Amino acid sequence: MSLLDESLWTGRIRLDDWRPGRGGTTKVTNPSTGAAIAEIGLATTEDVYDAARTAATAQRSWAATAPSERAEILRRAGQAFREHADELIGWGIHEAGSIPDKAAMEVFGSAGECFEAAALPTHPHGEYLPSDHAHWSLARAATVDAPEVRVVSFTGSTAAGRHVGRAGAEHLKRTHLELGGNNALIVLPGADVDLAAGVGAMGSFFHQGQICMTTGRHLVHESLYDEYVAALAAKADALVVGDPAAGPVHLGPIIDDTQLANIDRIVRDTVAAGGTLAAGGTHEGLFYRPTVLGGLTPDMPAWSQEIFGPVAPVLSFSTVDEAVALTNASEYGLSVSIVGEVGQAMPIADRVNTGKVHINEMTVADEANAPFGGVGASGTGSRFGGPAANIEAFTETQWVTVRPDIAPYPF
Repeated sequence: MSLLDESLWTGRIRLDDWRPGRGGTTKVTNPSTGAAIAEIGLATTEDVYDAARTAATAQRSWAATAPSERAEILRRAGQAFREHADELIGWGIHEAGSIPDKAAMEVFGSAGECFEAAALPTHPHGEYLPSDHAHWSLARAATVDAPEVRVVSFTGSTAAGRHVGRAGAEHLKRTHLELGGNNALIVLPGADVDLAAGVGAMGSFFHQGQICMTTGRHLVHESLYDEYVAALAAKADALVVGDPAAGPVHLGPIIDDTQLANIDRIVRDTVAAGGTLAAGGTHEGLFYRPTVLGGLTPDMPAWSQEIFGPVAPVLSFSTVDEAVALTNASEYGLSVSIVGEVGQAMPIADRVNTGKVHINEMTVADEANAPFGGVGASGTGSRFGGPAANIEAFTETQWVTVRPDIAPYPF
């Protein structure tokens, strides 16, 4: 039996077992071909309530399980990702239009998350707090008997995240939001232009730019601007776009017609406003060519809006202060890349408002043991990755004091 045996889940949702959803079913199509590849169940509000009750029950039994057993379960989960990698990568190619390298990054990254999490059950729980009083003072990760959903973790668009955040506040629930981004790449004077353009091309065009960490703004020093635009355009023109399942390609399809129309609108509106099309700007069906835009001003749509497509808008700057100001002018703050001499880059890293900074690497990066998250319209900070972020984000802290005998009080 394969890991994703279709006879188990077709037309169903997962609660304590596979079952029909109260919302009926919907078809999943391959964006490269338009062919239906699966039928999945749809959940209603009542299904979500059932899932919360099921999860709350499972959490109590999970907390009572020995740490070594919990660690072993997580290790087995990680190993399952590895053993079934080919099958899972195939689903990524057909369902999301991912090229094999991108699908593999997700599968093996998920395995890594499981292996990192396997070390957490045996970590110390809490800390000793100094106190002037004659008792031990402790802070620890407590299981609290409370309504089923205490913490909401949402990954998606900024618009949807704002709705989730408002709903969480209304019900006094903690919400962790990992949202969109309009991430900047800063190319400093003296940088190797060809290598810098490679960082920019990978950051903007990987998975058709459909990643929250995609490079959406290229800030290039005026001494390198023309050369950089030409180098980036040449790289864009050389990339192969097509169905990842049919053969080796660099870019697959845009996920659907709605997103394609939005990408094309932003590009056309930018050109109409005076921007220059240095490469791309065309499509066949859902296959959009990697696109490079120059001659921009900060108020043009391709610069100010999150595109979520394979588009690289390039703007020049004259001073570091200007580059920092342009970077921070965006409402988003997820990921920033700085390319050039490290001594120049480090002070800039201290000044940009972002959850992640990558020096001499692209904006798209994620590791299981590293904190991940953005600020501003990109979310509520680093709430994913690493033991500190995960434990603090998804547990409640409980203060405990212990005296050796009963305390005497004056009344």
